[in-house]
Amino acid sequence: LNMVHMSRISTLIEAGIFAITGVQWWAGRLFALLGIAVATGLMYLLGKLLYGQDVGLGAAALFAFSTRTFQVSHVPRPDSWATAFLLLALLGFFHLLRRERRFWFAVMVGVLGWLAFEMHAYMIGFMGGMGLGVLWKFWKTRDWPTLFGYGTGLVIGGALWGGVHFSSYPAQSWYQLTVGYAQLGNLPLSSGPLVNLGTWLAWMKSAFVDTFGPLGLIELILGLIGIGAAVRSREEHGRMLVLILAVSMILFAVAMTQRFVQYAVYWLPLLLILGVTAMREIVNVDWIREKLPSKFSGAFLFSLGIVALVAAQMAGDVWLTLKFGEGSFTAMGDEIAGAVPPNTRVLADATWWWALRDDRTFSESGVLHAIRADLRLAGADASPEAAAAELMRRIQPDYIVADPTESCGTSADDEWDALLALARSDCEQVDVIDGPWVGMPDRAVYALGQEITVYRCDGE
Repeated sequence: LNMVHMSRISTLIEAGIFAITGVQWWAGRLFALLGIAVATGLMYLLGKLLYGQDVGLGAAALFAFSTRTFQVSHVPRPDSWATAFLLLALLGFFHLLRRERRFWFAVMVGVLGWLAFEMHAYMIGFMGGMGLGVLWKFWKTRDWPTLFGYGTGLVIGGALWGGVHFSSYPAQSWYQLTVGYAQLGNLPLSSGPLVNLGTWLAWMKSAFVDTFGPLGLIELILGLIGIGAAVRSREEHGRMLVLILAVSMILFAVAMTQRFVQYAVYWLPLLLILGVTAMREIVNVDWIREKLPSKFSGAFLFSLGIVALVAAQMAGDVWLTLKFGEGSFTAMGDEIAGAVPPNTRVLADATWWWALRDDRTFSESGVLHAIRADLRLAGADASPEAAAAELMRRIQPDYIVADPTESCGTSADDEWDALLALARSDCEQVDVIDGPWVGMPDRAVYALGQEITVYRCDGE
């Protein structure tokens, strides 16, 4: 359905887990949790490489127990594994900066950047930051083997990514790349990026202030202190982390349109490594040490600060559990299954496959985008209304389970609006099912699942 954006590696990992565990609801969370576990280990290695074992342990502990990673670990999306692959690429990148004239190692680092991008397209900003870092190394050392090796790695990685994503359906994939990612082509001074910048500010508030309360703000403040300390110190690794963080965030701010609060987990490792490093420097400042009893060493104060922050994050994890623990999407799924009889064809969001998987022919509503791509490639009418009509003709559903928004979106789009309009006009509404948090916007992560409308169609 989405040949370009969705990760093949992520799908293989998740499929492998399901093959071992069977199709269980908790297997999706296990997939996400394993990604966080791998990312935590890689974060320790990166922090240790750059600033020593104490920073590696402290940053990894804060990352592992962060309310942000706690949320991500509950959702079977590629975000946890994307973060892990990003940290793997960064680990290789900073090893590369410490080496001279290592062609094949540079090739590997270039490929690792593409592996991170394969997990999620928003890794493109981090790849850009690392690319600038390699150019800086070349300008400083004239290290041609490293430059050519990294460039070769990017070519090889890009070819592998393109082969995996374009080989089966090249025309549809090209359409998705050029149309689906068209926002990336906006000029910096055009209206698109300026509008995006405004929504980015709203996203920052949501991701670091609203969703996780004071703990999210503490992470941001800690990271900002770390950024300031790194820029001021002129230390090479710190400045390189700031460069990568800045390039990736600027591209995200001006060029990307889809933003969810869990995307902040991509930048969390960099913020925490810089922030924990600054913490260690602050507790060892002479005028602070002079005002404290001699038994309070810098290492003791640093450890105490890390323990206090980890304890606060663990308390925040409990708070999140209590905040979102009421209500049951499983019960909502049972209601949906009760409204859709067995031995019928049903069109619904992939979220509800679990509830409708038995004794029904299930079609995922996201195929609407692929059908519209087919119409455009064929030179036919590709309006949202035409795509919705073609979807109904091809699938001939007996029932439509309609969310107010499609897939992981936060608001309806033209295509989804057209399908809902067609369902209202050509089908009979048979049920409206409230979600567990309907009417409680403070608990609604997405509009998805807040209220479900079930339509019965004639299947023709």
